[in-house]
Amino acid sequence: MNKPTAAATPTPAPVRTASKKTLLWIQRLVWIYIYGGLLAVVMGIFVARVDIALARTMQGVGLFFVILGIVLIYVRSRLKETPST
Repeated sequence: MNKPTAAATPTPAPVRTASKKTLLWIQRLVWIYIYGGLLAVVMGIFVARVDIALARTMQGVGLFFVILGIVLIYVRSRLKETPST
């Protein structure tokens, strides 16, 4: 006969901490990457009239940086400030 087993309780994820300076640095990078990437995408749209290959490259690089900024938003949301002593 099968004995019922107790359900495993999930262990909480460890809280990751970072200094205030590091958190501010990440927040600045988020906006630089997102706005810079969007600027590259828009510039790629205008360049497409002249050189489609260059435009696609600019848009691809811009999209990469927008996605990188979004990933940094997720990373920042998981970090807590190191308590000051």
